[in-house]
Parts: sequence; structure tokens; C-alpha cells
Amino acid sequence: LMEIKPEDVRQAKAKLLLPNKHAKRGDCLAGKTVNNYLRTLRTAFDWATKTYDNFENNPVYNVETEVQDHYEHRILTDEERATLFGIIRLRTNPYLETNTSKELHDFVTWGIWIGSRKGETLALHWDNIDLQKEEITFDHAIRRYECAETKMVNGELICEYNTNVRSKGLKANTKQRTISFSDTPKIRELLLRRWSQRSGNAIFTEDCRTAWESCLKEAGIENFRYHDLRKTCGSYLYQNDESLEDIAYYLGHRSTATTELIYVKKDNEASKKMGRALTKRMG
Repeated sequence: LMEIKPEDVRQAKAKLLLPNKHAKRGDCLAGKTVNNYLRTLRTAFDWATKTYDNFENNPVYNVETEVQDHYEHRILTDEERATLFGIIRLRTNPYLETNTSKELHDFVTWGIWIGSRKGETLALHWDNIDLQKEEITFDHAIRRYECAETKMVNGELICEYNTNVRSKGLKANTKQRTISFSDTPKIRELLLRRWSQRSGNAIFTEDCRTAWESCLKEAGIENFRYHDLRKTCGSYLYQNDESLEDIAYYLGHRSTATTELIYVKKDNEASKKMGRALTKRMG
């Protein structure tokens, strides 16, 4: 740690911010993600300054943080959900010239019913599905792009990327989780149909990003990302009086605090209910 200087941290941050040449729009890590890296590193140096007498300066404090996108998750309303699926069904009609990928309908259905992360969904193989017990086991995740090699070219740091890296384990060091779809006929029908039409071991082969964004635009749904289907799933469960513990397990959270903070939407009706309860008690 004592050998690391502010310039070393700046170079590492610049590496994280390199545009990804494999992405459609030159994507790189979001500012929030880069700042999370810096915050974690800063904590390590703070520990060192308190532990060692000859360790005086934390180099991370001399590195500027990135501007963060203050995007907030949101859920689909019932009307938006009906409109979106209506457009997707129309676009997957094989008789239309503007036929969107048939993967999209199943990919969106999976997201809103199962609530798994995109990386977990793309990593699913048929080995993860038990059609007899009607269970799904999540034990891997896909990271779309991973830096495989870095080198200096004409004084610039260049990163070579691997795509679709299937990494062992899930988010937050969770090894695996298993959920049942025995009482979810839509998912059972989806899996049986895809099993009969399978051409490989992967259940989903693409994330249908272009088709997804096009359908959102046509439906007039703004400020919505695929990951918000996961929040929609959790919020629907909460609004139907399911416990935070059960929702946390279903979504794969280690703590119910995460479920409540990020994925559970408590609307104004909950506040009105509290007001009615106080009025009834105190008049």
C-alpha cells in the first residue's frame, strides 16, 4: 500500500473509464461504479493510516471522483405492462416485416416473473433447470465484458476485452440459490417450449437490447431499464402482502434491508393507511 501513489490510482481509474470497443455505443463503467471502486480502496488506505505510524497520506483523497448518474429505479404500472407486452407480441408476429427477435417476449416475461439479474439469466443453462421438480438453480452470472489484457500503445493505455464471461458465483458472494416455478404456469410453459426448440445448452442466447429499447420507445415508457423488471417483480410481491424475508430469498438478497431499500416501493396508499389508523385511535 505504501508504494501506491495518487498517480497510480488515477491510471487505474482511467483504465476503468476506457470505452468498451465491443459495446454498441462505446459503453464504459458508470460513474457510480467507478466511485464505488474508489470508496473501497479509500477504506483500505484509511485502515493503513490508522494501523501504521509511518503511513501518513491516503492517495485516494487526491483523486477526483466521477459524476454520477442519479437515475432512480422505477416499476411498471399495470397500464404500462399491458402496453409493453402488446407491442412485443405484435413485433414478434412472424407475418410482419418488422419482426423483432422472438427472444424478447420470453426474456421480458422471465424478468418480470422471476426477477433475476440480467447476468444471472444469460448464464442459465439447461443444467440449471429441473423440469421434474420444477426448480431453477442460479449458480453463475455473465459479465458482458471483462478486461483480459492491458498494454501501452503510443503512450495510451489500451484494454483488450473478453465478452460474455461466465463467472462462478452470484452477486454478494452468494454461491447459489434455488427457486420453484411449480405454481408459475407462464414460466413452466416458457421453459417447456424453449426446451422443445432448444439448439444448444443456453436457455437465453441474447439480451435483445436493441429490440427492448425500440419497444420501450414505441410504448412511450421512459426512464426504464431491463433491471427495473426485477424491481417490478419485488414491488408486485410486496404490494400483495408477501413478507420481506420471502421476497429477499426469491430475489437473492442476503439482507432484507436491501430488499426494502431498493426493490420495494411503498406508495402513498401505505401513508394513507397509517393516517387512517391514527385517526381511528385518537380521533
